[in-house]
Amino acid sequence: MATSFTEGMARAVLQAEQSHTRFENFCCKLFSEVDSCEYVPTSWNYDQARDGRTASLRDRETPPIICATLRTDVFDKAKEDAKSLAATTPRVKVVRFCSTQKLRESILDDIKTIFRKHCTAIETVLADGVIQLECLATRYPECFEEFYLAELSSLRSALAVSGANSEKVQMTGLRIALTTQLGDDAQALREDLQKNLILTALSDGKKWTAIKLCKQVSEILHLPKVIQSDYLKVSLDKLEKLGHIRSDNGEYLIAESGQEELKDRTEKGSDVLSEGQTLIRKLLRALSGEELDAKAFAKLWDTIQDEMANMFLANGIYIVSSIESIIKNETTVADHPDLQQAIQNLGRKVAALAIWGQRGKSIGQAVVDMFQEKTSDAFKWLSGLGAIYVSLCSLGLEQSAQSQIEARLREMDLLLDTDVVLSLLSPGEPKHHSVVSVVNCWRRIQGHVHVSTCVLEETAYHAWISQRDYEETWRILGQMDDSDALHLVGNAFVRGFRMEARGKYEPSQWNHYVGQFQGADCYDFTKIQEILKDLGVVMITDESIDKSFSATVTKALLESIAASATREEVDKCERDGRLMAVLLRQRRERGSVGGTALVVSSSRKLREACKRFKSILQKPEPVLPIGSIAYFLSLVPDANMSFGVLRQVLFDTGFPAQLLGLERIALRVIQASEEYFVPYARRGALVVKLREKISETAYQQGRKAHELEADIVHGKKEVSEDIATIVASAVDSMVKSKLEKRVEQLQREVRKLKGKER
Repeated sequence: MATSFTEGMARAVLQAEQSHTRFENFCCKLFSEVDSCEYVPTSWNYDQARDGRTASLRDRETPPIICATLRTDVFDKAKEDAKSLAATTPRVKVVRFCSTQKLRESILDDIKTIFRKHCTAIETVLADGVIQLECLATRYPECFEEFYLAELSSLRSALAVSGANSEKVQMTGLRIALTTQLGDDAQALREDLQKNLILTALSDGKKWTAIKLCKQVSEILHLPKVIQSDYLKVSLDKLEKLGHIRSDNGEYLIAESGQEELKDRTEKGSDVLSEGQTLIRKLLRALSGEELDAKAFAKLWDTIQDEMANMFLANGIYIVSSIESIIKNETTVADHPDLQQAIQNLGRKVAALAIWGQRGKSIGQAVVDMFQEKTSDAFKWLSGLGAIYVSLCSLGLEQSAQSQIEARLREMDLLLDTDVVLSLLSPGEPKHHSVVSVVNCWRRIQGHVHVSTCVLEETAYHAWISQRDYEETWRILGQMDDSDALHLVGNAFVRGFRMEARGKYEPSQWNHYVGQFQGADCYDFTKIQEILKDLGVVMITDESIDKSFSATVTKALLESIAASATREEVDKCERDGRLMAVLLRQRRERGSVGGTALVVSSSRKLREACKRFKSILQKPEPVLPIGSIAYFLSLVPDANMSFGVLRQVLFDTGFPAQLLGLERIALRVIQASEEYFVPYARRGALVVKLREKISETAYQQGRKAHELEADIVHGKKEVSEDIATIVASAVDSMVKSKLEKRVEQLQREVRKLKGKER
């Protein structure tokens, strides 16, 4: 079996199949070859359980029958087909039952028994699940390619295998990511990654020295630095002991068992890719409300695939170069990739594909939103690949640098920014468990974690203002899943309450919960300071800071925001200025004893602003995301930083999950309604409709539209009735109600029953 078409590829395509008709036609074509007779499909709306029958004249009285299904309830389907055949074709003697499900032999035997029970004239019943079909597909590849060429080409492209009958695989970052064995042990992942790289590089059958192999791999994958040959020595020795490679005078050559290992990785990679495509297709359907047929999704995937690989690589290069800057005490790292801009560009490319018609805008937005759905299985799949890319880029770190890591860590103080502190305190934040793990791990290696008074003040302010968010959402908290909460609940403490309240969302429960954090006034952080102290995060004051430097940083940050910035945004810039002044003071104090300090923050604006002050802040890089710190720790042998933690933080798109303004107000109203549903990706169109209805209502009331919108956004009681009416009117003009959709669904089911449910 060639690497270019494996059973795993066939299985991946068939299990993702959604077209009943195409699967039936494939089965007819396949078994025409297998049985050496011609099967033809039957009428789609009146096939009487005969999805395929022979066209041979000699079988015209009792032709062999094919029953094919995508359904998961295979026993019910088999009973329905058997009863229908007994009523319409009682003398049928040969039946083939084909399913895309993975079925045990005992289940296939039970299906055969069902047909024999109802069809008394049957002589032969053959039942095949996807395991049998994938085997036959690789024996008759022309049949498979006739119906599934687009999907197969997509798999071959992602897994970097030739469309020809070839054993060779190409070296691409995406193939390596898809075919590296995932697990919770970050060190084990790196070891498997090295083995995968070596086997893939040697798959062309040529001999390579370790040095040439490292250079070749680094160049092909566009790694920031050449992989150190000494770094791969252990993996080369292990592969040679396993018999996967051979060495001859310092040159390495792949062995037959190594080729088999590559085939096995391609098989498993097919399953990983198929799982990801299925998850992404499902998420895009949920976000956009649009069905994506196989051909349209194949084109969409081709667009996503290349851009996704580029984003993963750029993100990996940044994280690894930031780690190297810490180890080597340098100030220059790779520019942080603007993942937000890259994702927005990808959304525009998808929307511009000439296959959507009027659906393009919502599907393009759904692709952008996909990278914000951090609680979804699709994002977990994407972030897993992203984490492997970081590991791939880290192979260029010098061994001498890696040996310095633990010692270097003990010399550094971490200063947590507000977003990291909120994630540490609130179990409702996507990064909560990862931040907890990083803080605990840093303390375990005797490192110091601090929080400044300016960050504590901002955290206390978030707790103080949480009351309004709670009052606006507590009645619908029980209707939210984790994704809804990230979009519709703006306050981290309310999201944390939802996670811990276990269905008890009443005000008495809330008051007890938030009382653990709120102080006597909006900036009283006494209680929060005590909680953080118990978690091992120690407060440092902002006394004796360079106030001139603080003001200069604040000015730079203010220049990066709009002139119409709110008071809260201006205050945030001022506190960030103080935070950087605290960092400067800590670096000077720790520098006198060979140490340093850095700020842990997801703020891109803060990182960009600090570039202007490198000569003052000096080295290493002053602000790093939590993902860089987490991966840094994973390189420490006894730190026990799991891959599960890494995947949560290594691919940080920087998108704020929370909605603002009209979007949030409208979607909260819709969430509370049992009548309407608007796909998340269509919220832009919803806001347009809302503003139209706001203008109409304002005109009727003799008001200005922008004033009415401001009152709605700020939740003023006098417009509470207007909100519901405006949202309902806007939604009515966009989508059908749940009742209307249910009526349509019932009508479709009636039409199917009049014919036959496929």
